[in-house]
Amino acid sequence: MTKMRIIRALWRRASLLDRAATLLILFYLAAKVAEAFGWQPSSGLLSAVLGLLPLFFFVSAVFLLVRSRHWIATRVLWRLRNRLILAYIFVGLVPVILLLALGGILFYLGDVEVAAHLLHDDFHTKMEQVSAASDRALALARVIATQKTTLDALDRAEPVLAITKSAEQLLPGLSITFSPATPTMPVPTSATGPAELVERQGSLAIEAASVGQLPDGRWVKADARLPVTPQLLDHLSPELGPLFLGSGTLHVGTNGQATVGSRPRVTRLPTTRPGSAAKRQQVAIATRTRTLPPPANPFDIAIAGITTFDVVNIAHPGAKPKAEPPLFVAFSFRSSAMEKRIQNSLGEFQWDYLVVLIVVAGLFVVLFLLASIVGFVLARTITRTVAQLDEGTRHVKAGDFSHRISIQRRDQLGALAESFNSMTSSIESLLDEQRQRQRLENELTIAREVQSQLFPRSLPALPGLDLGAVCRAARVVSGDYYDCLQLDSHRVAVAIADISGKGISAALLMASLNSALRNLVVSDGFAGADPSEPGAPASGDPTHASRLQSTAALAASLNRYLLLNTSDDRYATFFFAVYDTVTRRLDYTNAGHLPPFFINGNRIEKLDRGGPVLGLLDGCVYEQATIQVEPGSLLVAYSDGITEPEDSYGEEFGPDRLAAEILRRRNQRPEQLCLDILEAVKTWCAPAEPFDDQTILVARMD
Repeated sequence: MTKMRIIRALWRRASLLDRAATLLILFYLAAKVAEAFGWQPSSGLLSAVLGLLPLFFFVSAVFLLVRSRHWIATRVLWRLRNRLILAYIFVGLVPVILLLALGGILFYLGDVEVAAHLLHDDFHTKMEQVSAASDRALALARVIATQKTTLDALDRAEPVLAITKSAEQLLPGLSITFSPATPTMPVPTSATGPAELVERQGSLAIEAASVGQLPDGRWVKADARLPVTPQLLDHLSPELGPLFLGSGTLHVGTNGQATVGSRPRVTRLPTTRPGSAAKRQQVAIATRTRTLPPPANPFDIAIAGITTFDVVNIAHPGAKPKAEPPLFVAFSFRSSAMEKRIQNSLGEFQWDYLVVLIVVAGLFVVLFLLASIVGFVLARTITRTVAQLDEGTRHVKAGDFSHRISIQRRDQLGALAESFNSMTSSIESLLDEQRQRQRLENELTIAREVQSQLFPRSLPALPGLDLGAVCRAARVVSGDYYDCLQLDSHRVAVAIADISGKGISAALLMASLNSALRNLVVSDGFAGADPSEPGAPASGDPTHASRLQSTAALAASLNRYLLLNTSDDRYATFFFAVYDTVTRRLDYTNAGHLPPFFINGNRIEKLDRGGPVLGLLDGCVYEQATIQVEPGSLLVAYSDGITEPEDSYGEEFGPDRLAAEILRRRNQRPEQLCLDILEAVKTWCAPAEPFDDQTILVARMD
């Protein structure tokens, strides 16, 4: 049902010419099937139409082939198996067919040559018999002739008539006549003239002449003439079928019999104008009783062939003989007859040759079958692997990377299948890694959002103090940290830190430092000194608030906290300062951080007093430094991501260039100054991207 729907769909989409060509092909095939069952056309018009059908079939087939080339290329030849089959047909089968065709042509030419040779031998035998009859007639004339014997009497002499009578079976129609001759008459060197095929005004005969001298001194010529008739042709080469000898237009029928016109005949052509010489007259002689024997086997086909006989034309009595174009002889025969004749010529060795031929033919068949089997197996291995690769690509296209191709042979196709398996395995691993990375990126995004909550949402705003800070992470999360805490109505604490390492581990340590810092600064547990030290005040001491200015104690507490809660290879640089807007006093402690710049007028001071980094050494003592702030002073704290970026020549931005940029932009608001400094650093290292977190904090104290 599906095939019928496809056929109907193709028929609906076909054009008018496509349908006409298809109907012509179907009509031709139907006519051939009908002819195979014995049907014959009943009218001449139908016969003429059937005669044109092969031409229409060829044109229609070529037209449909050209029209369907795209469908053949996209549907039929899309599969590799079909392409290999077509390649095998062109590479393997077509040469075999051509060789078989060449062998058939050679077989045909060989049989035709043997048949023509037999026909020529028999015809030359007839000519020799006619020549021998003229020689015997001349010899008898010498014996029986007397001085009073006339030439007419010699023609009717009993011994001469006995010659024609004895040859009646082999040479039907043989006649012998005598005529006067002269000693100067040209004769062959053998003293007898050879027989020739002579055409005299449309009649064809084998003629031979012998010239000699009688005992009474007269010279005579004995002429033997054998007319070429259907009876004579019937006696030539019994292995052959019907024969035809003629000079007209040749028509060879399907039964191998050749004719001129409707039946064998002799036609004389009129002259072109009065007084002109006659043209050569057409001659057509065919056998009447000879037929082809039935085939000895299914392969015993009828074969038709053509050969030629030389002929001499004598236009009228007394005219000189004139060589004419040869007459053609059409003949037909069965291939078995020629094979039998050849085998007979081989004598006792015919069966030996036949056995050798059969063995060689069988060997060729076996080799051909083996080659076909090997070609089929090799093609099967190729198409199977390609089909598996095609199936594998379909699985990959559908998103299934777990499909694997079975490797059965260690060859190039097997290596290709192994590469495909390796590719799909790598893609599957990459997809797993991509999924894991996607999960990690999602987690980092969440971590970034969480980390962003750790930075101050808004900076404290006190009279005489303007703050600005920016932190740009080199990765998703940052290991740098800054914070601004308002302690009371006139005091603000600022902090900046740089955690060792990068990424999520640094971000986690940064979060831990943020939590510890805020707990120590804000909670009641922070008293400005180590509670375990002798003389440290209790948490309820009235002096608790005033001791919040002990930045060194805060650094020491954070150092012990990191030592207890981090590994040995983790540490942090830290800068912490407290500014009192009333007393205009700045207390700070620098725990291994890059020294911030304190700009008082045109003087730049580096705030480097404090102690080592946090979380690396136990029992460290930190120092607190105090600066009296003048109006218009500027505090700039930064991380190493600001000073360490390099340009294309490997030169760092550096603290000196940073100080120059700060002095050049010192009158800007802190927030804008932070952004301009980051832009200057980006311009310095362009087009490279920053490889470290960048943090800058600016406080203007008016």
